Amino acid sequence: MRRRLAILGSWGLCLLAGAAINVLVAWGFALWDGMVYERIEHDPGEAMILMSGYRAPADWNIRTLVEQRGLGTHNVMITEMVWAGSTLAAMEGSRNRSVVVYEHGWPMRSLRVRGAHDSRATGDGLVRLWRSGIVLNDGSGNAYPVVLPVRPMPIGFAANTLLLGGVVWLVGVVGVGPFALRRVHRRRGGRCEACGYDLDGLDTCPECGSDA
Repeated sequence: MRRRLAILGSWGLCLLAGAAINVLVAWGFALWDGMVYERIEHDPGEAMILMSGYRAPADWNIRTLVEQRGLGTHNVMITEMVWAGSTLAAMEGSRNRSVVVYEHGWPMRSLRVRGAHDSRATGDGLVRLWRSGIVLNDGSGNAYPVVLPVRPMPIGFAANTLLLGGVVWLVGVVGVGPFALRRVHRRRGGRCEACGYDLDGLDTCPECGSDA
């Protein structure tokens, strides 16, 4: 019974460690500007918007879709503003509403943050209202927004946590890693696995007292 509890406890700690590493990895990609692909669509249809992972409100007049991808990162923006060469331009007489969704994580995207803008509500076309994120830079003043996501994406978060927790278990509990390789090398050489002392056929290490 105690052994089972110990195994369950070790698995629980490894999963907690996996979840923590999962969050740190996603935050690392949020801080790292690693987008390598960008797609801009003018007057995108509903099907194209759905393929990008977002459903626009029925009363919105979507003029532009911007999608960015990179290692550990996927960003999508749908907006009532138009693309004017190298930036978005507000439309006169429009509320110029926008929604941007950032997803980060590896090997699967696991955390998401959502930002929204409504010129009628904020009065400033550069200010975004961020949800489910820790705002380091809100994107005002033409600066690129930096927001750490905190909303889990269920499948990706669970998969990454299990994978990373398994790696922690292999390295820390089972002993698969550089320290395990060192012990194997010492044992094959007739030395103490703990301290490396030459045992010369002894059953107990005279240096540290470990069993041979």
